[in-house]
Amino acid sequence: MWKDAHAIHRDISTGNILYDGQNGRLEYVTFYDDEPNTTTHNVKTGTLQFMAVEVFNGRYHYRDDEDDSFLVPIPAPGSDVPDHPFRHNILHDLESIWWLVMCTVLSYIPDIFVADAKALADHENACYSLFSSDLGVVGIERRNALEDKYPGFAKSIAESPLKTVYSLVLHFRYTIRRSYRTVEKSLPIKSDCPTFLPVLDATIGTLEAMKTSLAGITNVTRVTELIRKRKADTNAVQEEEPPRKK
Repeated sequence: MWKDAHAIHRDISTGNILYDGQNGRLEYVTFYDDEPNTTTHNVKTGTLQFMAVEVFNGRYHYRDDEDDSFLVPIPAPGSDVPDHPFRHNILHDLESIWWLVMCTVLSYIPDIFVADAKALADHENACYSLFSSDLGVVGIERRNALEDKYPGFAKSIAESPLKTVYSLVLHFRYTIRRSYRTVEKSLPIKSDCPTFLPVLDATIGTLEAMKTSLAGITNVTRVTELIRKRKADTNAVQEEEPPRKK
């Protein structure tokens, strides 16, 4: 949609990105133009669990990035500082895809892998922290995960049997963060921003690499189901043990 019409989806979730005439929902699609704006767009659309962090907070996070602060000139006293309202752009859609990928790889384990109890618990905890309905928890933890400040996120990756996929997930995250820093150095962000198309192509390449790395995997099980089953099996074994002799 972006390449053909500079359109942004604004509601990427598990059901709304289906390539299907009946199930693919496009009611929040809008066209990204360069018309001057004096007010912030009503941008908080879509599903919370997959919403870009900036969209959730309604502001740019990387325009005053500490790493690049020396590049930003200090305005002279009394000078007018331009006010650039926050706008949803294509990078936010790509971040939503990243969250969708994260939710999937944290929620499911391929049946061909045997994950230990610790790895399953780490997956479950990370998934709850990032995708629960608790707005207070999700808002903080999601930004920390995006900016590599969430230790539970790294822990779940280290214990994951899907290390190849996770390395691609981390590369995807790095690409998004780097792109935010690049485009937010100069506001407003134009529709012909030279960063957009390369990062879009890079995202497609990363998703294709993920697909290739998962080739041959046909069956998966929810992490919560695996944990429930293992608890049930453990209880059954304990009940079958004969009483110890005194």
